[in-house]
Parts: sequence; structure tokens; C-alpha cells
Amino acid sequence: MNNKSGPGAFDFSLPRLFVQLLATITVVEVAIMWLLPALPVGDGARIFIDAGLLATVCAPLIWRLVARLRDAALENEGKFRALVEQSLVGISVIAEGRFLYVNPKHEKIFGYTTDEMLAMDPKDLAVAEDRPMIAENMRKRLQGEVDSISYSFRGLRKDGSAIEVAVHGKRTLLDGRPAIVGVLLDVTAQRRAEKALKSENSFISAVLDTAGALVVVLDRDGRVMRFNRQCEKATGYRAAEIVGKPVWERLLLPEDVPPVKAVFERLLAGNFPGEFENRWATKNGGARLIAWTNTALLDASGQVEFVIATGIDVTESRLMEAELCDSEARFRMLFNSGNDAIMAHRMMPDGMPGQFVEVNDLACRRLGYTRQELLALSPADIDDTAFVSDIPRVSRQVESEGHALFERVHVGKDGRKIPVEINTHLIELKGQPVALSIARDITERKAAEAALRESEARLREITSELGDGIYVLDRAGMLTFMNAAAEGMLGWTEAELLGENAHETFHFQKPDGARVPLCDCPVYQSIHSGDTYRIHEDYFTRKDGTLFPVSFVAAPLHRGGEIVGSVAAFQDIASRLEGEKALHESEEKFRLISTAAMDAIVILGPEEEITYWNPAAANIFGYQPGEALGRNLHELLAPPRHRDQSRRGFARFRESGEGALIGKTSEITALRKGGEEFPIELSISAISIKGRWHALGIIRDIGQRKKAEEQIHHLAYYDTLTDLPNRRLLTDRLNQSLAQAQRHDRPLAVMFLDLDHFKEINDSLGHDVGDELLRAVARRLNACVRSADTVSRQGGDEFVIVLAELRQPRDAEQVADKILKSLSEPIGVREHQLRITTSIGIAVYSSDHPEDAQELMKKADTAMYAAKEAGRNQYRFCQVLSR
Repeated sequence: MNNKSGPGAFDFSLPRLFVQLLATITVVEVAIMWLLPALPVGDGARIFIDAGLLATVCAPLIWRLVARLRDAALENEGKFRALVEQSLVGISVIAEGRFLYVNPKHEKIFGYTTDEMLAMDPKDLAVAEDRPMIAENMRKRLQGEVDSISYSFRGLRKDGSAIEVAVHGKRTLLDGRPAIVGVLLDVTAQRRAEKALKSENSFISAVLDTAGALVVVLDRDGRVMRFNRQCEKATGYRAAEIVGKPVWERLLLPEDVPPVKAVFERLLAGNFPGEFENRWATKNGGARLIAWTNTALLDASGQVEFVIATGIDVTESRLMEAELCDSEARFRMLFNSGNDAIMAHRMMPDGMPGQFVEVNDLACRRLGYTRQELLALSPADIDDTAFVSDIPRVSRQVESEGHALFERVHVGKDGRKIPVEINTHLIELKGQPVALSIARDITERKAAEAALRESEARLREITSELGDGIYVLDRAGMLTFMNAAAEGMLGWTEAELLGENAHETFHFQKPDGARVPLCDCPVYQSIHSGDTYRIHEDYFTRKDGTLFPVSFVAAPLHRGGEIVGSVAAFQDIASRLEGEKALHESEEKFRLISTAAMDAIVILGPEEEITYWNPAAANIFGYQPGEALGRNLHELLAPPRHRDQSRRGFARFRESGEGALIGKTSEITALRKGGEEFPIELSISAISIKGRWHALGIIRDIGQRKKAEEQIHHLAYYDTLTDLPNRRLLTDRLNQSLAQAQRHDRPLAVMFLDLDHFKEINDSLGHDVGDELLRAVARRLNACVRSADTVSRQGGDEFVIVLAELRQPRDAEQVADKILKSLSEPIGVREHQLRITTSIGIAVYSSDHPEDAQELMKKADTAMYAAKEAGRNQYRFCQVLSR
């Protein structure tokens, strides 16, 4: 060490200064600067080592070195001087723009002697381009703008050769004057090694990333050193998120860590190659199953240094294998767990069904046979005798069309009859034709159909005024109703066609004589698909054998959430077809016809503008042609909430002439001029004019039809005289109220009322007066109960009241007293002031005595007769309540 006096000489305490310098340098910085030049590079076994790993491995060594230097500085200057001068890094002290001290390593780096350096400006050790940067960094430290700084520059050795230098400088005070203590390292070889390493790594990365398999490299501690592109795709993690971390930190599910670690230990022990499957956790919370093949990269001593694992994502293939293994079990489970009976029987050469070859558990339970007993029978053995003659027809249909849908009545072992709907398909089993039949119990549906027939009289009243022909079919396609307009167009009376197959009677042929298959019949399709079909042109056959063109709408008929048939409305369109033919010949004729049309006819141009607007459109929407032509259809007629969807649909139509509504009849909501929304029936056709698509829409206001449908529904559930719920609706509400009473443990009461001496009033004053009296009584009964209660007329002068959610059973007495008092007041009917009383029977439901709806009704009825026998105008409970 130099301690000279005079220019360039400067006395200072080197141990104190260097200890301060060491305190400013992190472990990682010291590790990289001190030890990196001594590490081998370019060796294939070292290509995965980076600066972070180096710092981790060398940290204990550096800390011991720092401790030694500090201890030496505290012992004595001589011992510390020896350590500094033997250092592997260059050390210098700079003050007032000159070197005050350089150690031997500093001399060796630049090739100058100590005396030469002490006479030099430190900036002269750098190439000209880097000198301004060095001067600025020295100024910042000497003036106190920064305390320490690290940077690199291109240095110049005494022999003129260039080197790469990394420097870390710390500002300090020596005898009150600012100085810089610097640590330098020649990193020229390191930079060349880094460049070569980077090139080598780039090549390896390119190879790994183009591989079709997952490739991951682990060190002996299980840390991920390489993570290729396929690994990124499989897990969703980027390599930067995984490299350097143990593989079990993010990529393994907690329960999979122990077995994977056990496999890893076996691999480190040299058990290669190894195959293993485990799950990898994905970034989005999922898991992928990976099949691994493992090999090792050994060091010079033959020890495992890195584990290289190549994997294939087998998630989907394993799932498919599991599904294949379970398919037979699932089939058997589904076969025996459905809600329908499933039976398969042989097809015999004579057209008759043969013996059963397979039946499910439900078929056995429903019919009361054991499986062995049922397999000894054939369909003819379980069919009601009334259907035996129809078996050959169904068999022929199955053989010719491959399937058949029909109804039967099955007879159980105990003689019980079960109505069923059967869907049969022809399949091949072991090379032989077999009919597979699915039989659904339709007992409840048949009951619903019976109820439907009760309302047909009301339906006939409503439809008699409609111009369209209307007919109704059951699920088997048999006609159950036909209005007068349909009779006039077809030539048959309703009585002649009831129970007949409508398709086979008047919708079975085309004008050229070709047969129309049942499966192509829209009415048949509406029954089995649940969709509504609008047919613009088809042909019906009259009773005299002549054909006439029709358009019709076929819609499924629902009862109790199930399809029980179909209703069809048709029109004779002979005149319309003639008009359409004339339309193709002359646009003027088209305008003439459309002007007289009852439906709105609107033509839309390719830019969504209205180009034609007939008088019916003006009547329906309220806009005159001058107000509508040229306007945007969506802005004019579509409700605001539907406009975006409407525009998107037209954009597709403009390109291809296709769209979700093209060629179909749809029911949508439209907007009148005054802002009123109303339902319409819309049919759209595509027309190409000069290569551009136009849309022709036929629009019908179906508001009245919707109201008629609502009226039909009302007639089915409400009494026509009093507008009170009828027996069917009462039963539904009573069952709901019972369920609520059971759920909330609250009492419920059923009151059965019969008017006293009503028959005398009815006979003496006439049925009209009697009807008015019943309506007045209904109004008073409604006024005596809450909105949650139900007042129902059962027929004649009988009423039933359901009191739901009572606080206590005695509340029913208060309601009964209220009713007796209300009915005791005179009732004005026309010119008469009538007095009427009633006898009331009450049955109370409570959790202590749970009863069903039918039992409660019976008890209330019995109690009512008890009130009658006790003198009328009073009430009785089916059980005496404690008072």
C-alpha cells in the first residue's frame, strides 16, 4: 500500500474505509464480482445455472469472507492490508479527480503500475465514448447526490486492448473531504461466456419448445430449471412463473406431493429410466393427468445432477378409457332406472310379434310378472283383446318405416288394465330383427283427455264464429273436435270424423296422387316435437274426393305440462294461390291483391328500409304509407329491447338471404304508432331482386286469438255462472294449501255449503232468478273470506270454501258466523227481495290429524248434512271443537 506525502498522497485509515465499503455491497453483488470469473462455463452440465442460483449456492462462502475481512480490519492494519492486496477484485480510492490508492489486482486489470495510475485521471482508463458517463457518476457521488452506484464501462488497458469492467463505488469522507471507494472486476471473459451461454440456451430452448411433448428439467432439489412451451400450454403458467421454484410448490396437488417426492428420490438414486403418472395443477384451478418418462443428466462423477422428464397429457384418453369401462354398467343402470317400461321382442316372418327377449325391471313391476315369466310371453299376451286386430298393422308399419308410435292397453297379471303409449323402433340384435318398445303409462293423461272433452262444448261456442276451419286431435292423431267452418270446407260432419285418423282421412295425398307419409304431417310433428308449424301451402281432400289447397297452423295442445294432442286451424287458399300466380306476372296485380289482404304485407329493402306497405299494415300499425315508406323497419316497428337482435338478424339476411325467421312463422311482439306493444304472427320470405336480398313479411294481428285462447283456459278452470273456481281448480288449490299447512304446521279448514230451500226459489221464480241469486251469493261469500282463501262452486247450489293458513281451528267458526250473518241480509234480484240461508259443514286439518284433500271434502260434506238435519241455517264441525 502507498502512504506517500505530497501530491497524490493521502493518509487515511484503510481498515475503517474498507469495512465501510463492505457494508454497502450485497451478498449477491460480492458473489458475482468475486467468484463468477472462476466458475466454468460452456459445460453442458452448467447451462442451467443463473445469477440467482449462484448467489444462493455461494452465499455462505461470501458471508464467511466478509466476516474474515471485517475481523482482519479490526485486528490490525497490516493483516487487513495483506487481505486487500491479495483480493481477486480491483480496489481503488479516488478523491479530487485522482487515484489515492489502487491494489495489485487493479494494476493487473489495466496493466499500469501503481505510480502510473496515481498520476492519471480515472476517466482515462475508459474509452472516449464512456468517459462522460464516468465523469457524471463521479460527480454525483462526490457532491452527495447519490451515496453509491454500480455500472459497467468499456476500459482501455495500457497496451490499448479493450476490456469490459464492472464497478461498484461508494461515497465516503476522508478527513472531512469527499472520496470514492470503488470495487472493480474485469468481466470481459464473463461477457463472452454469457454470450456463448445465451446462444447455447437459445438453441436448447428452441429445440425444447418445438417438441410435441412436455419437457421439464429439475435439479437435485426438485427446482424447475427448464419448462418448455408445451408445459406452458398444459398448465397455463408462463415459464418465468415456474423456473427456479420446486416442482411441488405450484404444479402438484397437495395429496400428490408425497408420492411424487418418493418417485423423485428413487430417480436421484439412479433408478432410470422411470415411468410415472401424476396430476399437474393448472393455473385456472384444474388438473391434467400426465404420463412421464424420466431420464437423468449425470455429472463427471456419475451422480444424478438433473432429472429430465418427458410427458404426454393423457387426461382425455384416461377419461375415455374409464367411460368405455363403465358403459355397460351405465347402460344397465339406465335400462332399469327409467320411468318407462322397456321391452324388446322378436319380429316373426308372419308379421306377428314374437316372444320377448329383454325386459326392464319397471315392465315386470308394472305388469306384476317376474322377469322369467314375462320373457315367456309376447306383446299379444299382454295387450287388451280390443287391440289384437291392430297388431298386424303396427307390425307392418315397423317393418316398412322402422318405427311406430301407437297406444295400447296392457293387462297385468292380476287383470289390471294400464293405458300406455308405445314408441317402437326396429333394431338389429345378433343379426336378427328385434322391435325395441318403450311403453309409457298414460293413465293420468287419459284422465286429462277426459277433462278436455268436458270443455269442448265451450270451445265449440267460441270457434263457431271464426272463419278458419279448426280441428283437434289426440296424441294418436284421432279427431276429437271440428268446428262448422271445417265441416263446410271438408264436406264431412263432425260426427262422421270423430275418432277417425285425420291424416289418413283428408291429409294423405298430394295433387299428383303421391302419398303423404305420416311422419311428414306437420300436425303429427307438432304433437311429438312440441313445436308450432305454419304451412303456407298444402292440400286437404274433401269428402267427394276433390283436393283443395290450404294453409294451416298446427300447435301442440298442453294439459298438465304434457302434450295431449294438437289443434290445427286451416284456410282454403285456392283464391290466394291464384293471386300469388298473378303476382308473379305483374307487380300491379300484386299491389291490388295486397291492398285487399287482411294481413299486413311489408317489403323490406336491402338497407332495412320499408319499400312496400299495404293498407292492412296501415290498419294494424297505425302508420299511413307516406309515414312508413323509406323508414327503418326496426326503429319503426320493433320494441326498443328487441332492436339490436333484429338488426343483427337482418345483417345476416343481407349477406346470404338466410336467417332464423326466414321461411318460418313466428309469434313476436311489435309496436303500434302510439307506442302500444301487441302480439303478431310473422312469416318472412326472401326475394332476390337484381342480386340483392329483399324480405317480404306477412303480418297478422293475433291479439284477438290470444284473448280467445285465454278465454278457453278460463272456461276450463272457472264456473261459467259465478266465475268462481270450478271443481278442478279447487282440487289443485286445496292440495297446494295442504302442502303449505304441512310445511308450516298451520291448521286449514274446508267448508261445504248448501243453500237452504234454493230449489223452491228456483222452481217458483225461474232459473234466471235462481242464477242471479247464485251469483249474488258468490259475491257475498267472496267478501267474507281473505284473498288467500278459495271460494268454489261445485254445481247447483253447493259451494266449497278453503280457509288456508289459519292461526287456530276456531278461526273457522268466525268465518262461518260471518257467512251466516251476510246471507241473512235480503238479496235484491230483479223485483224480488229474497232471503236465503245456508247449512255449513266444516272439516279442519291439523298436524295432529293429517288427512288428504278427498277425506277433508268427505268430512265437510258429512258435517253439512248434520247441519241440515239440525234445522238448517247453521254450521257443524265434523268433530266437536272444545270451547
